[in-house]
Amino acid sequence: MYCHFCRRSFPPVLRAHGYGHTGGEWSFGFPMKKISKILAVCTALSLSMGILSGCGGQNGEGADMPQFSEIKEDEQIAVLHVKDFGDISLRFFEEYAPKAVENFVTHVEEGYYDGISFHRVIQDFVIQGGDPEGTGMGGESIWDTDFEMELTDKLWHFRGALAMARTQMPVSQGSQFYIVQAGVNPYYEIDSYWDQLESYVTQQIQQEEMMFPDQTKRDFYDSKDGFQFPDEVRQKYIEVGGVPSLDGLYTVFGMVVDGMDVVDAIAAVSVDENGLPAEQVTIESAEMMTYAEYLASTESVSSEGTDGSSADTEDSSVDAE
Repeated sequence: MYCHFCRRSFPPVLRAHGYGHTGGEWSFGFPMKKISKILAVCTALSLSMGILSGCGGQNGEGADMPQFSEIKEDEQIAVLHVKDFGDISLRFFEEYAPKAVENFVTHVEEGYYDGISFHRVIQDFVIQGGDPEGTGMGGESIWDTDFEMELTDKLWHFRGALAMARTQMPVSQGSQFYIVQAGVNPYYEIDSYWDQLESYVTQQIQQEEMMFPDQTKRDFYDSKDGFQFPDEVRQKYIEVGGVPSLDGLYTVFGMVVDGMDVVDAIAAVSVDENGLPAEQVTIESAEMMTYAEYLASTESVSSEGTDGSSADTEDSSVDAE
């Protein structure tokens, strides 16, 4: 049913570097066996193609970035308790992606994600989960039917972004989600990289809107000027990293508040050619709470660790020796 990251052909710049569209490929036409090289070259030269910000004139100046706004103590967040790894806390942006947020939050509250694994892990790209089958082929929304993308020029695939996975069909979002793990890439400082990226994503959007004219909605996209990244968004990618090739094509609806070290640890596990971890990485449970409650819980755990640290410190010293 799903592979949840649509296959896409390579732009000329990548084909020139020896990457072509062949069988047995995953996401965006990237062969899994070459994914690391592709991410290096594309992320490096012009592959990280994609953009999610309408034309430069529309979002070029003064574009705010909610993902980096100060989080309020009464803000609701989700905490994923990942077995043997730790916690990942996530904030949401209901104003820009109300259905995606409602879907994810309700799944958390109803225990849908409890016991589910991260079935697709690609270092320097994303970690993906949310499929009860653990295959990448299953999962349902809270409405028991797939729902449409919610695309905006306010949310981007910066490192730590939370987004909905989908198939090549625009209306195919269910329960699967991914967290962007990719970090800073020096090629983001090259202007020609962004030029290639904008051209590629513009083509992808045009293709999609031609094939599914009634299923796609991008109010920020100007077909005349094409898809463009505002200067401040480019700069933010240079500062924090991420995967701009996914912008404008997938729904971003949240951001990691705490736990990127956990995301990085998961991304570093041994996987097969399809990104399936050799040892299952399981979300033992997930829960909703306010940010204030989360801070209190972490402070409590920290205090407990301090109170009983003498024995642990002694053991560590022995190990170190």
